[in-house]
Amino acid sequence: EASMSSSGDGDKPAQTGLVDMGDISFYNNPYNPSFNISEIAPYRGSFSELVLNVTWAQLQGTEGGPLTTSAIDSAIAQVIAYNAANGTNLGIKLRVWGGYTAPDWAKNIDGPPITVTGEAEVDPAVYTPQTIGRFWTADYIDAWTSLQNALAARYDSNPVIRGISQTAGASATIAARPSRSPSMSTAAST
Repeated sequence: EASMSSSGDGDKPAQTGLVDMGDISFYNNPYNPSFNISEIAPYRGSFSELVLNVTWAQLQGTEGGPLTTSAIDSAIAQVIAYNAANGTNLGIKLRVWGGYTAPDWAKNIDGPPITVTGEAEVDPAVYTPQTIGRFWTADYIDAWTSLQNALAARYDSNPVIRGISQTAGASATIAARPSRSPSMSTAAST
């Protein structure tokens, strides 16, 4: 069984060049992220990678269930076709989002989901309450690790997938924004 690779182990080349991060507005809105390779067409050869944003809920709707990888497989096919048509070597950085976009079953691991209210992470104009699981618990971490290991088994040997960005936790970014102080409560107490 494949497992998540640690940074710097030589299995994948280091990221170089420009990376298009894609549209992340889905994080604060209820829709699946999209992958649009045509966005970089005017900049042929300028980008080395595109970020493919997918949600944990999109990939694993049921606990222990099979992965639904059609979004990843479609993006890989699009990049292969783009590279063949343009003589480029574009790759994909896979970014699997947990947090607010985790499946409901994961949000309920070790207790009811926590409701977060206040200014949204990605779009500060959004104030819709969102729920999140207990991402710090061992059982949640085990479920997330199981997902990552299944993805590694399927995609580690694919040269188009150049890396992965971890977003299992509560925040859309690792960048601190001290001006915010959302309130949190468990779903059971609201």
